Amino acid sequence: LRFRHALMRDAVYARLPTDARMRAHRQAADWLERMRETDALMLAEHFVLGGEPARAAVWLVRATADALDANDLEAVLERGDRAIAAGAQDVLLGRVRRKQATAAWWLSDYARCRAYAKEALAHLSVGSSDWFLAAGELAAACGRLADLDAVEAIYEQVRHAERAPEAHAAQLICLARVAFPLVQQGRPDRVRSVMRFLDAQLLGLGEYEALAIAQVCQVQAEYAQQCGLMEKAAALLQRAGEAFVTAGDRRSALTESNSL
Repeated sequence: LRFRHALMRDAVYARLPTDARMRAHRQAADWLERMRETDALMLAEHFVLGGEPARAAVWLVRATADALDANDLEAVLERGDRAIAAGAQDVLLGRVRRKQATAAWWLSDYARCRAYAKEALAHLSVGSSDWFLAAGELAAACGRLADLDAVEAIYEQVRHAERAPEAHAAQLICLARVAFPLVQQGRPDRVRSVMRFLDAQLLGLGEYEALAIAQVCQVQAEYAQQCGLMEKAAALLQRAGEAFVTAGDRRSALTESNSL
């Protein structure tokens, strides 16, 4: 059914009884799911208006991820809050808060990033990819807030965490982000062992793990700079920037290009 004018459509919609409207939205959402619709936010809206908040929450979590991919950072925060209000809990809640932590980081709101990442860790399985990525966000935020004791504590927690089989790249990203503020703030001796570990792991990473390569090269560059190896640092920054581009992380790629 199509209307010639939006005003006519809205008038008919307004005359529908509440139950009929909710049923229509549920039917629309079910049909869109069967058709493999990719607009997560549209699906979520239909489920919200159809009175199915639990199903809406799942799609709002996806819509939050879509907003982050699109670099719409304020939408990440707004959609994440909507997902939680709709009932996202446990692992879904942890994933939402991790995405919001990333958005807050890029908005330079490090206190909020820290709060989101802490809450994410409380709802994610220790050693999973999401858990390592949330721990990395938390360490980075604590570093920017000059709370190096907290970074040290995260380092110890991460170092002893049992890694899930699929979490290798996430673990390396996390360790790189944990090590970075310690190196940057003059504690390179504290992370010498992890730097050796990252050096060894870098050799075995493939192109599909580009984000891990980028993060590892980034902290290696900082470490080289602290050791006075400026040419090595520049080469590593160049490689980090290229790997960020390969990974599709335009925000970090731009940051690295400005550092050269």
